[in-house]
Formats: sequence, structure tokens, C-alpha cells
Amino acid sequence: MEPMLDNPAWSSLTTAQADFGEGNDLAKRYKKGILPFIACKIDRHGIPSDALSELDALMEPGELFYYIGRLPVLPAGWTAEFELPCAQMILSAPIPTPIGTPAIEELGPANADEMYDLIHRVQPGYYHKDTHLLGNYFGIRLQGRLVAVAGERMRHATHGKPLEPATTNSAPSAPTRHIPVGAMRIR
Repeated sequence: MEPMLDNPAWSSLTTAQADFGEGNDLAKRYKKGILPFIACKIDRHGIPSDALSELDALMEPGELFYYIGRLPVLPAGWTAEFELPCAQMILSAPIPTPIGTPAIEELGPANADEMYDLIHRVQPGYYHKDTHLLGNYFGIRLQGRLVAVAGERMRHATHGKPLEPATTNSAPSAPTRHIPVGAMRIR
């Protein structure tokens, strides 16, 4: 359906966000402090390579990181902590902004701390202090306080600019695909 979205971290790390990653032709990770995601190449059937051990030298003991999609074979010393079912929303056409929507403002480096604080109150772990460097971020304020953030956490060359919400109070309105996100820790 959307081949680049079948392995979004790999697609991003091998195209538009390659400068934010490290690794080789089979396995990559976002640099420390940017985003706690790793990825490996998958075959045409969606089977991941068994190349995560290629990242051993780039990982620290106790480090927690995430993998999107079918879990590959874990190297010795790596432990699967939990799996989080996620919905990947695909917007095929723009939707109008409803009347009465609060003003949406572009966020930048001056907002880095408040973005980090908000996201870690809502869903800790997926966002680091420098994640905002990956792309454009936008926010909504109520009474001067940042209450919602969306941004380009993962972006690749051929599928536009996905915005990933950090907070949401409604059910998805776009077609969805369900993909697992697994958390792993290095022992």
C-alpha cells in the first residue's frame, strides 16, 4: 500500500533524515539525543534483516529504544520490554480547519523545552530534547500555555511531510494502518 510507510524509521534514516542517523546499509539508529528509534532493512515480504547486532557499538548499556514494525531477531544482551500497538494515519487529501480552532503557531528552538515538557507529560520516551531538529513543529496554546504539538518526527523523501501529533483528544479521522512499536533495552 505505502512501501515507505511500512518501515518509516528506515525510510527516514535512508533519505531526508540521513544526517540524523548512524549505522550501515542493514541497520541504523537516530543519533543519541535526537530520537530513540532504531531500524533495519526489510525484504519485499516485510521480514526484517537480522542485522541489529551491527548497532551494538552505537548503543549504551541500559539504553531504551523503539523499533517500528515486525520485531527482528534480537542480538544477545537485547531484551524486548513491551509492544505498543499503534495506528498509522494516512491523510490522502487536506482537510479544512474547523471554525473556532485555536491559532496554530510555528514552534522553533526557543520552544524546545516547553515542547519536551509537554510531550513527556503526555507520552514519555519517544521525544528527546533535540527531536525538534528533525523538521517543522507546530503548537496550540490555551491561555498562553502550550497544550498541543505536532511535528515532523520522521520524514522521508517521497511521502511529503508527515506531522505526528504528540497530544490528541479525538479518534483518528483518517484511514489507519495498525503497526506494532516495540521497546527494547540493552543489558
